[in-house]
Amino acid sequence: MEKQHQTRIISHVLIIIIIIFLSFASFALCIICEFKKSKEIRVDGKLCYLPQSRAFAYGIAALICSFIAQVIGTGFFILCRRSADFKSSKSSFASIILCLSW
Repeated sequence: MEKQHQTRIISHVLIIIIIIFLSFASFALCIICEFKKSKEIRVDGKLCYLPQSRAFAYGIAALICSFIAQVIGTGFFILCRRSADFKSSKSSFASIILCLSW
């Protein structure tokens, strides 16, 4: 029984570490994106456009990291709440509100 409890704690800590790592990665990629963005607009006849830069790729990577962290965090929250209070109406309400926040 205690071994199962220890593995559960270890898996929870591991999931939380993964979420924190993805969040910091997303934040760092956003900062890099801001420094790499284009600072000038070019005019081509009547149209203006931004030249391509690496900032777009960094922004997409930050978005993907943030999305994955949010999916894992939401699933983890719902799973923990369901296992603790399966029949609680507060747990169901919190899960519904969390899913609607997307």
